[in-house]
Amino acid sequence: MGSHGDHRVDVPSEGLYTKDAATIARVMARKGVSPKGLGSAIRMIQFFINRAGKGLSPARRRELERAKRILQTRHNKIRTAQ
Repeated sequence: MGSHGDHRVDVPSEGLYTKDAATIARVMARKGVSPKGLGSAIRMIQFFINRAGKGLSPARRRELERAKRILQTRHNKIRTAQ
């Protein structure tokens, strides 16, 4: 098995969503985790928030929303620069 033609997608490590916003954003922004770009990373975090529902503590929800804002800022900078 060579890397020729491999399109490997890394799964975010277990416990990622318990980390700080900057770490979550950094990991989710990697091409291996979000091969379709930052928009995909933002949607994955939102999906996690939606699935966790009321079981998500307010503090954890704020940290995840902060990670989304970090990614949205990066995404907007990239789009503006193009």
